[in-house]
Amino acid sequence: AGWEAEALDLQNGNGLFASVSVGFMYIYAISTTGVLHAWDGNGDEVALDESLTSLIWDAVRVNPVPSDNAVPTACGIHSNWTELMCWGEPQYAMTYNVPADTDDIWTDLAIWGQTACALNAMHEMSCWNTATPLDTMSPSFLDFDWVSISYDGDNICGLDDLGNVDCWNAYNMTPANGSTHELLGWTSMAVGYGQRSCGVRNGQMQCWEYRNNMDQDVLPESLGLPDNAVHVVMQANRVCAVLDSGAFFCWGWEYGSDSTPYLVSLPTLDGLTVVP
Repeated sequence: AGWEAEALDLQNGNGLFASVSVGFMYIYAISTTGVLHAWDGNGDEVALDESLTSLIWDAVRVNPVPSDNAVPTACGIHSNWTELMCWGEPQYAMTYNVPADTDDIWTDLAIWGQTACALNAMHEMSCWNTATPLDTMSPSFLDFDWVSISYDGDNICGLDDLGNVDCWNAYNMTPANGSTHELLGWTSMAVGYGQRSCGVRNGQMQCWEYRNNMDQDVLPESLGLPDNAVHVVMQANRVCAVLDSGAFFCWGWEYGSDSTPYLVSLPTLDGLTVVP
């Protein structure tokens, strides 16, 4: 795809982008002024509906699952972190149910397939099915103060304010196998395709996968970073690290490499920060 071969023009007439999210078919980015932009897999900008471009956006997450009329393309938080919205391909003209009529301030968001999860300022998480009437399926983990969440279709993982990573099964809300990795000290984490996870601790990024009933490190030497990492994002078989210098590095696992995982380089995007 074109976006793998050539970095996007970060200026684009609207200043630097504040956040970016990559999925199976699209890249979405929010400018520093809150304007939402999208590109397809060839790197061509996509014209968005006025219902999206008329809002000021705070966060966006692109669905890593191939988009059709059964799943939303992306979900986002807008209007000073108070409103959630999911949308799909324009030709399907579908709307997707999200939690509404609440006083929540939303702080983080994750999406995979027909399911999305959002975290509020009280560290409470809600998950729902976005393609059918509202079906909340949130776990009852009231002892954890989540600060960020990540979802890979099988497991939902949360990072708490002490740096603990905990995961649970998205289907029955039971603790997931291989759900913690060296426990304390993580400042950012994300889960992706094939039970793989990446996290940042002490400025260094580590990646691992749950295979053969145990966590296994899968971070090759070629993934060395030139500066401290502050944030990691992951969708499907792509992982990106944001450095404290503002540089944005991305890598991708090749599909079909489950037995001997390795990473391939994607472009470096300079001048990006990620919020959240």
